[in-house]
Amino acid sequence: MNSHLRWAGIVLAAWFAVTAIASVAGAQAPQTPQSNEDEYVDIDGGRNPELIPQWLVWETSFRTLAIARREGSVEIPATIGLSDADLEAVIAEAEKQSARDDECIARVERLRPMVGRAKVEVINERTAAIQLECRAATLQARDRLFRVLSPEDTTLLIGWVTERKRGIQVRIRPAELAHFRRPE
Repeated sequence: MNSHLRWAGIVLAAWFAVTAIASVAGAQAPQTPQSNEDEYVDIDGGRNPELIPQWLVWETSFRTLAIARREGSVEIPATIGLSDADLEAVIAEAEKQSARDDECIARVERLRPMVGRAKVEVINERTAAIQLECRAATLQARDRLFRVLSPEDTTLLIGWVTERKRGIQVRIRPAELAHFRRPE
Protein backbone atom coordinates (compact mmCIF):
# COMPACT_ATOMS: atom_id res chain seq x y z
CA MET A 1 0.00 0.00 0.00
CA ASN A 2 1.52 3.35 -0.91
CA SER A 3 2.06 5.96 1.76
CA HIS A 4 -0.76 8.36 0.84
CA LEU A 5 -3.38 5.62 1.09
CA ARG A 6 -1.96 4.54 4.46
CA TRP A 7 -2.18 8.15 5.70
CA ALA A 8 -5.72 8.47 4.39
CA GLY A 9 -6.69 5.35 6.33
CA ILE A 10 -5.10 6.69 9.51
CA VAL A 11 -6.84 10.04 9.30
CA LEU A 12 -10.16 8.46 8.43
CA ALA A 13 -9.89 6.25 11.49
CA ALA A 14 -9.08 9.34 13.56
CA TRP A 15 -12.18 11.15 12.29
CA PHE A 16 -14.46 8.28 13.17
CA ALA A 17 -12.87 8.19 16.62
CA VAL A 18 -13.70 11.89 16.95
CA THR A 19 -17.30 11.44 15.88
CA ALA A 20 -17.70 8.50 18.21
CA ILE A 21 -17.16 10.60 21.34
CA ALA A 22 -20.90 10.83 21.92
CA SER A 23 -21.16 7.04 21.76
CA VAL A 24 -18.42 6.70 24.36
CA ALA A 25 -20.34 9.13 26.55
CA GLY A 26 -23.42 6.92 26.33
CA ALA A 27 -25.25 8.60 23.47
CA GLN A 28 -25.57 7.29 19.96
CA ALA A 29 -26.56 8.76 16.65
CA PRO A 30 -30.32 8.82 16.26
CA GLN A 31 -31.82 5.42 15.53
CA THR A 32 -35.12 4.55 14.01
CA PRO A 33 -37.21 2.09 16.02
CA GLN A 34 -37.01 -0.48 13.18
CA SER A 35 -33.19 -0.32 13.07
CA ASN A 36 -31.35 -3.54 13.81
CA GLU A 37 -28.27 -2.61 15.86
CA ASP A 38 -26.28 -5.43 14.23
CA GLU A 39 -27.04 -4.29 10.67
CA TYR A 40 -24.46 -2.25 8.80
CA VAL A 41 -24.00 -0.82 5.36
CA ASP A 42 -20.50 -0.98 3.93
CA ILE A 43 -19.53 1.84 1.61
CA ASP A 44 -16.43 1.16 -0.46
CA GLY A 45 -15.16 4.25 -2.24
CA GLY A 46 -13.21 2.00 -4.61
CA ARG A 47 -16.43 0.46 -5.89
CA ASN A 48 -18.84 3.35 -5.38
CA PRO A 49 -16.94 6.62 -5.03
CA GLU A 50 -20.16 8.56 -5.59
CA LEU A 51 -21.38 7.34 -2.17
CA ILE A 52 -18.54 9.11 -0.33
CA PRO A 53 -19.77 12.55 0.77
CA GLN A 54 -17.82 15.65 -0.20
CA TRP A 55 -17.26 16.70 3.40
CA LEU A 56 -15.51 13.40 4.15
CA VAL A 57 -13.26 13.31 1.12
CA TRP A 58 -12.18 16.95 1.58
CA GLU A 59 -11.61 16.46 5.29
CA THR A 60 -9.53 13.35 4.59
CA SER A 61 -7.60 15.10 1.82
CA PHE A 62 -6.84 18.12 3.99
CA ARG A 63 -5.58 15.86 6.76
CA THR A 64 -3.47 13.83 4.34
CA LEU A 65 -1.80 16.99 3.03
CA ALA A 66 -1.25 18.41 6.52
CA ILE A 67 0.35 15.16 7.69
CA ALA A 68 2.55 15.08 4.59
CA ARG A 69 3.74 18.62 5.33
CA ARG A 70 4.43 17.86 9.00
CA GLU A 71 6.41 14.77 8.05
CA GLY A 72 8.37 16.66 5.41
CA SER A 73 6.94 14.69 2.49
CA VAL A 74 6.94 16.44 -0.85
CA GLU A 75 5.83 13.33 -2.74
CA ILE A 76 2.10 13.55 -1.95
CA PRO A 77 1.64 17.29 -2.57
CA ALA A 78 3.70 17.01 -5.76
CA THR A 79 1.32 14.39 -7.17
CA ILE A 80 -1.41 17.04 -7.39
CA GLY A 81 0.60 19.02 -9.95
CA LEU A 82 -0.29 22.51 -8.70
CA SER A 83 1.75 25.65 -9.19
CA ASP A 84 3.97 26.47 -6.20
CA ALA A 85 1.79 29.40 -5.11
CA ASP A 86 -1.46 27.45 -5.35
CA LEU A 87 0.07 24.45 -3.61
CA GLU A 88 1.09 26.67 -0.69
CA ALA A 89 -2.48 28.02 -0.48
CA VAL A 90 -3.84 24.45 -0.41
CA ILE A 91 -1.32 23.33 2.22
CA ALA A 92 -2.07 26.39 4.38
CA GLU A 93 -5.78 25.55 4.32
CA ALA A 94 -5.04 21.87 4.95
CA GLU A 95 -2.99 22.72 8.02
CA LYS A 96 -6.02 24.52 9.47
CA GLN A 97 -7.96 21.23 9.45
CA SER A 98 -6.30 20.15 12.66
CA ALA A 99 -7.53 23.29 14.43
CA ARG A 100 -11.02 22.73 13.03
CA ASP A 101 -10.94 19.13 14.27
CA ASP A 102 -9.74 20.18 17.73
CA GLU A 103 -12.52 22.75 18.03
CA CYS A 104 -15.13 20.19 16.98
CA ILE A 105 -13.85 17.70 19.54
CA ALA A 106 -13.94 20.35 22.23
CA ARG A 107 -17.52 21.29 21.34
CA VAL A 108 -18.67 17.68 21.59
CA GLU A 109 -16.74 17.21 24.83
CA ARG A 110 -18.64 20.15 26.33
CA LEU A 111 -21.79 18.04 25.93
CA ARG A 112 -20.39 15.30 28.17
CA PRO A 113 -21.85 16.76 31.42
CA MET A 114 -25.31 16.33 29.89
CA VAL A 115 -24.93 12.54 29.90
CA GLY A 116 -27.25 11.10 32.53
CA ARG A 117 -28.99 14.46 32.96
CA ALA A 118 -30.53 15.05 29.56
CA LYS A 119 -32.41 12.77 27.23
CA VAL A 120 -30.24 10.81 24.83
CA GLU A 121 -32.22 12.33 21.95
CA VAL A 122 -31.23 15.85 23.05
CA ILE A 123 -27.56 14.91 23.24
CA ASN A 124 -27.82 13.19 19.86
CA GLU A 125 -29.41 16.24 18.27
CA ARG A 126 -26.75 18.57 19.63
CA THR A 127 -23.94 16.24 18.61
CA ALA A 128 -25.40 15.90 15.11
CA ALA A 129 -25.69 19.69 14.84
CA ILE A 130 -22.03 20.10 15.81
CA GLN A 131 -20.99 17.45 13.28
CA LEU A 132 -22.89 19.25 10.53
CA GLU A 133 -21.34 22.59 11.44
CA CYS A 134 -17.88 21.03 11.42
CA ARG A 135 -18.49 19.40 8.07
CA ALA A 136 -19.74 22.73 6.71
CA ALA A 137 -16.51 24.37 7.93
CA THR A 138 -14.50 21.86 5.88
CA LEU A 139 -16.59 22.60 2.79
CA GLN A 140 -16.18 26.33 3.39
CA ALA A 141 -12.40 25.78 3.45
CA ARG A 142 -12.70 24.01 0.10
CA ASP A 143 -14.77 26.88 -1.29
CA ARG A 144 -12.20 29.45 -0.10
CA LEU A 145 -9.60 27.57 -2.11
CA PHE A 146 -11.78 27.55 -5.20
CA ARG A 147 -11.94 31.36 -5.01
CA VAL A 148 -8.14 31.82 -4.94
CA LEU A 149 -6.75 28.98 -7.07
CA SER A 150 -6.28 29.29 -10.79
CA PRO A 151 -8.96 27.47 -12.82
CA GLU A 152 -6.38 24.93 -13.99
CA ASP A 153 -5.16 24.19 -10.47
CA THR A 154 -8.74 24.02 -9.18
CA THR A 155 -9.41 21.30 -11.74
CA LEU A 156 -6.23 19.43 -10.75
CA LEU A 157 -7.07 19.65 -7.04
CA ILE A 158 -10.63 18.44 -7.57
CA GLY A 159 -9.28 15.49 -9.57
CA TRP A 160 -6.76 14.60 -6.86
CA VAL A 161 -9.34 14.87 -4.08
CA THR A 162 -11.88 12.87 -6.06
CA GLU A 163 -9.32 10.09 -6.50
CA ARG A 164 -8.96 9.92 -2.68
CA LYS A 165 -12.55 8.61 -2.52
CA ARG A 166 -11.29 5.28 -3.84
CA GLY A 167 -9.31 4.72 -0.61
CA ILE A 168 -12.18 5.44 1.77
CA GLN A 169 -14.23 2.65 3.31
CA VAL A 170 -17.06 3.27 5.73
CA ARG A 171 -19.21 0.91 7.80
CA ILE A 172 -22.36 2.55 9.08
CA ARG A 173 -25.78 1.68 10.41
CA PRO A 174 -28.61 2.21 7.92
CA ALA A 175 -30.37 4.60 10.30
CA GLU A 176 -27.30 6.85 10.26
CA LEU A 177 -26.90 7.07 6.48
CA ALA A 178 -28.95 10.23 5.99
CA HIS A 179 -26.91 12.10 8.60
CA PHE A 180 -23.65 10.70 7.21
CA ARG A 181 -24.44 12.10 3.77
CA ARG A 182 -25.15 15.60 5.06
CA PRO A 183 -24.49 18.40 4.23
CA GLU A 184 -23.60 17.24 0.71
